[in-house]
Amino acid sequence: MIFLTKRNYVAITTDKFIQQLLKGRISIYQFLRNPNEENRKIVIENFKQLDNDVNTLQIVLVTQRNKVLCDEILAFSKDYISDFESLSEKRIIEYANGAIIEADDIKNK
Repeated sequence: MIFLTKRNYVAITTDKFIQQLLKGRISIYQFLRNPNEENRKIVIENFKQLDNDVNTLQIVLVTQRNKVLCDEILAFSKDYISDFESLSEKRIIEYANGAIIEADDIKNK
């Protein structure tokens, strides 16, 4: 019975962090449409929550493969937010200076 409960918990938690990932991606889209500091903070907070959800799940996982997958998710999230932070600073400045269309280097990133 404990195994089934733990398995259900893992399934529910996995679904939760998938939803959080989607929420993070939507917030990035919203930032790109309206690049400002408030939207930037929302993106960062959404990805912090995703990281927290993955860390919470990782604690209860048993198989090494699943733990490694969580480590990979966390590493990708860290890289993604790092790229976003450098991109967002530049984009906020450009947008504030009237550049509605993104520069090519930002589009490529």
